[in-house]
Amino acid sequence: MQAYGRVNKEFANRTLEALRKSVRELDEEERYETCPVVWIHDYQLLVAATTIRQVSATCPAYVIFLDFTLFGKAYKM
Repeated sequence: MQAYGRVNKEFANRTLEALRKSVRELDEEERYETCPVVWIHDYQLLVAATTIRQVSATCPAYVIFLDFTLFGKAYKM
């Protein structure tokens, strides 16, 4: 379980770094209408997706989609 938590934390941190970089670049180009999107399609990264969504909620430029299939049914969060 500790490895699962470490992997999710690392994934979230690196994704947030990439989002911040993308937003800075978009701002420099004055492309304010463009919104970066993160799509996580793996239930193993559910904790990372939640972390990314919570942290990025303070900046409307981030849009997070989580879509995973469980037991043959699609769930969107």
